[in-house]
Amino acid sequence: MPGYLRDLYEKMREDLQSPAFRQFGSYSIAGRSFSYRSLDDFRALLDWVKREADKEDGIAPYRARRVARNGGRG
Repeated sequence: MPGYLRDLYEKMREDLQSPAFRQFGSYSIAGRSFSYRSLDDFRALLDWVKREADKEDGIAPYRARRVARNGGRG
């Protein structure tokens, strides 16, 4: 069963695809309020909500792997 952050994430994605998308606004869900004032703020909020929804659902966050190489020195 998805949590309230997953529901918020899906609602935000639907709003982003809507042609009547506003450049400022807020969302209220489960007694919490989330607001944004620009498209950049909205994108940052959307990324945060996605990360938190993944944590809530038990999905491990993506972490890039680093490969150590000696650079050809012996």
